[in-house]
Amino acid sequence: YTADVLAPFLLAVVAAYLLNPLIGVMEARGWRRDRLVLGLYVSVIALIVLAANFLIPWIIETAAAQKAKVPEFLALLRNLPGMLEREAARLPFGSDAAVAGIRQLAAFTQARAKEAPAMLLGLVPALLGLGLVHFVMYFVLIQGPDLIKGFVQLCPSRHVEKALSLICQVDEVLGNY
Repeated sequence: YTADVLAPFLLAVVAAYLLNPLIGVMEARGWRRDRLVLGLYVSVIALIVLAANFLIPWIIETAAAQKAKVPEFLALLRNLPGMLEREAARLPFGSDAAVAGIRQLAAFTQARAKEAPAMLLGLVPALLGLGLVHFVMYFVLIQGPDLIKGFVQLCPSRHVEKALSLICQVDEVLGNY
C-alpha cells in the first residue's frame, strides 16, 4: 500500500525533473517560473481539448458505423472455441492437448470477461492518481531549485557536502539518459 501512496508523488517528481530544463532555459531568458509552468499547463490542456474535439466525434462516428456488426462479432466470439476445437481435433498429433488448451483458454477468457466491469471501476483510482500526479508536479515545478535548497538545508551540516555530491551525481546520471 505504501507504493500505491508514494507512486504518484515519485512520478510527479520524475516528470518535473524531466520538464525542469525546459522551464530553466525559459526562466534564464527572463520569464517568471510560475507563469511558465502555468503556461505549460494551459498549453497541454488546450492541446487535449483540441484533440478531444477531433477524436470524440470520430470515435462516435466509428462506433455508430460498427454498431450493426456487434451481433455478428458476438456470435463469432461465442462460436470461436468450438471452431478452434474442431480444427485442433484434425491435427495429426497432439490434438487432445490442443483441445484441452483451447478449453482452458476459453474458460480463462470467460472468467476475465466477467471481471471486466470491476477492472473498469478499478481505473477510477488510477485516474485520480493521475490527477494527483499533475497537481503535485505543478508545485514541484513551481518550487524547482528551492526544493533542493530546502533539502540541503535540512541535512545536518556534516552531511551537506555528501548530500550535494549525491545530488550532483544523481543529476548527472539521470541527465545522461
